[in-house]
Amino acid sequence: MRIGALCAAVVAALLLVSASLFGAEWWLFDICSRRLAHSRPADPRIVLVSVDEESVRNLGELYGRPPYPRDVWALVVDELKRAGAKVIAFDLLFSEENRAAPEGDRAFAAAIEGAPVILAGTPHPMFRAAATGKIDLAREQATVHTYPLNGSLALAAADLFETGGTGSQPVPAGLRARRSSGNDEALLVRWNGAKANPEDLSYAHVDLDKVILAALRREEATLDAATAEAFAKNFRGKIVLVGYTAKGLVDLRANPLSPVAAGVELHANAIDNLINRDFTAPLRAARRFR
Repeated sequence: MRIGALCAAVVAALLLVSASLFGAEWWLFDICSRRLAHSRPADPRIVLVSVDEESVRNLGELYGRPPYPRDVWALVVDELKRAGAKVIAFDLLFSEENRAAPEGDRAFAAAIEGAPVILAGTPHPMFRAAATGKIDLAREQATVHTYPLNGSLALAAADLFETGGTGSQPVPAGLRARRSSGNDEALLVRWNGAKANPEDLSYAHVDLDKVILAALRREEATLDAATAEAFAKNFRGKIVLVGYTAKGLVDLRANPLSPVAAGVELHANAIDNLINRDFTAPLRAARRFR
């Protein structure tokens, strides 16, 4: 407990001295972040649908290897809607049409219509029914510490979760931000959910193949009511982030908790900070947080 308090004081003192930390300061910041993460469990209202190595193997016979046709993602959206997910955010790009499988595009466009879906980047116009959020990450350091906030996937997800997507979720007042590029405010991420194995996921997750299996069994009327209800509880009322975690399919980046973290976990941590108003801050600003 004393070490945790000391780490919190060290982090605040570093930020009080300077908004721009340097190599040795970041090293100390990372040590303290890892220590603090032990007392900061990941918010259970955030869950990942993980495209991991096992999912890729299990889905290979039906769909081949990623990138998957869009009807796969249509099944995911439909299943998560049935389960009562409050937000469905894709850490995947849908910027182009799939001319080889246009029926999949049509199925995905139909699935997101009226659904609480957020797509990354600038999607193709056929998917305009979804909200959008940027997934650009700061590249000034090998280890990710900051999250560009304005117009981001995390801010869009927090807004949809808290306000129903009215666009009224502002960059919180008193937020400890530093400049990453141009005038874009960057959240200095407070990391949650320390893990014994750095390759594990900090947040609750369900593998993609399990979601697809549930959707297919439901279509075939072989999913009994009790099993369907138990599965739905994983997602009901929650923010669901869909993204790749398999090595070789995603640009893995180091963060204070892991040398090989998927970007979807960075989005999860940023959302966690936002919905809990839980920010790394200098001492002089801490009083403004509620």
